[in-house]
Amino acid sequence: MTDKIISGTKEERIAIYKDLIEKGKVKGTYDAGLVIDKSFLGEIKNLANISTVTVHAAIGFVKCHFSPDDVAVGYAQDSIIAKLPNMLSKTAQYFTKIMNVKNIGECYIYVTENAWTSEVGQQVVKHDLCLAGETEFCGE
Repeated sequence: MTDKIISGTKEERIAIYKDLIEKGKVKGTYDAGLVIDKSFLGEIKNLANISTVTVHAAIGFVKCHFSPDDVAVGYAQDSIIAKLPNMLSKTAQYFTKIMNVKNIGECYIYVTENAWTSEVGQQVVKHDLCLAGETEFCGE
């Protein structure tokens, strides 16, 4: 999703943004009455909002890697795996890494979507849709 927002075509970005708006409506964070400020000051405010969304996503990414429960479970698994024969240990570690990649990937998707569907994220999305020519999101 994030790669399409950054480097996708205008149509791809609009489709993703509209999907995020729908998710924001379901979540209750979308403000239909928000009027988009197209002035220079509005652009500066939007850049600040983008920074906020990025920070929220980054904090979420860190949480994806360091969950206290996962650390305890990981320590226990490593202790058990250390007692297994070397060949079984390497196989188990390989599959554990695969499972962690899947869980981390799902976590990244969740925190990214959560950041974009927050109130600030919805403001950024609505602002970008308005500037992309989707006038129903301008709130004028």
